[in-house]
Amino acid sequence: MEFSCAPVDIAYECAPLGLDLATVARETLPDTASPGEEAIRLSPGHYVGSLGEDDYHDWYRVRVEFSQGAVVYVRTLGDLVLDVFIIHDPCGTTLAECLAVQGEAALVIPCYEELRCERIPTQGESVCFLSGACNVFVRLVRRSGEGEYFLSILPAALYPE
Repeated sequence: MEFSCAPVDIAYECAPLGLDLATVARETLPDTASPGEEAIRLSPGHYVGSLGEDDYHDWYRVRVEFSQGAVVYVRTLGDLVLDVFIIHDPCGTTLAECLAVQGEAALVIPCYEELRCERIPTQGESVCFLSGACNVFVRLVRRSGEGEYFLSILPAALYPE
């Protein structure tokens, strides 16, 4: 399994039966603009945030245990267009990206021991995580427009290929 982006409703397939990600109750996110320890750690759940003229990006942290996975579901509202990144470290090593998201997108975060990842742009492969868990950043960047976005972190099972 690889880090990946799908500009389709893949998250609906991963959501518990009967869960409508468009109408589920959501927790309001505080404004965050920095990586590292200042990025808010998110647990699996459903959130709402916003970006506008003076606020062009938000950073969050997600921890996924080895042998588990997660789906990061994003839905923009109004005329907001986002670039969404899964980032390995505060320096900005990008593992997956969904660019120009207007509407819905989902990014998959696989996590397993000795996970090798190809960085974007291609800089060769390396072992990404050695600590028993994958700690990644989710960065949402306003490309154009302004408004709210829905963000869901959904647990996902990993199946052997």
